[in-house]
Amino acid sequence: MSGFKLQRLGMMMEPEPGNPNEVEGVLNPAAVRGPDGHLYLFPRLVAKGNYSRIGIARVRFNEAGDPTGVERLASHWNRKPIMSVDPTAAAAVRIPASLM
Repeated sequence: MSGFKLQRLGMMMEPEPGNPNEVEGVLNPAAVRGPDGHLYLFPRLVAKGNYSRIGIARVRFNEAGDPTGVERLASHWNRKPIMSVDPTAAAAVRIPASLM
């Protein structure tokens, strides 16, 4: 793959200190570029006892275009659904517009 270069920049997202719903880890994020142009992560958030949830985070970038961290957008403590399955389409997932 000529012309392709990787550079390790460090940890993108780690468990939030003091958050019991992330105490066992933040793992395996899926990534997608939203219609607004932002990059979103959908990590597995693991609580005590291997109880998992899916979170949503927007990636922050510096002026050079390098990722610098994330902004958590949806989480378990707000008691709103993070995402829902569209019953009319077997594989479709709807993300509430209020989270984008």
